[in-house]
Amino acid sequence: MNIRYCFELQDSPYLDPCFAYFDTPDHLAEFLFDHEHVDVAVEGEYSLRETDPYRIIICRIPKGQRDEFLKCIGLLPAFMSYAGHDDYESYCRSVTSDFLLRSGRGTSGRSIPIQ
Repeated sequence: MNIRYCFELQDSPYLDPCFAYFDTPDHLAEFLFDHEHVDVAVEGEYSLRETDPYRIIICRIPKGQRDEFLKCIGLLPAFMSYAGHDDYESYCRSVTSDFLLRSGRGTSGRSIPIQ
């Protein structure tokens, strides 16, 4: 299974895309979004456990910036590692595989909209 760094929560031709991605409590990903001029509107921030080193950020982006947003998400693992967060990939793998197993989608072969 590939490591997933974000989930697309909504895909509608009429609404701006909504995503959930993994970030640090100090919002390191915002640096990448600013650098790539992606307008990210944060709608919520959650942690699975109080002791988790990362947060799940719920956001909306303009429809026309979807590709740029996904480019930033693709850069995020290397950026996290560069910033000293060497456990980012293993955390994302753990949360994603747990989600897929709990949802029953890890073995069904059905596609779900995750990136």
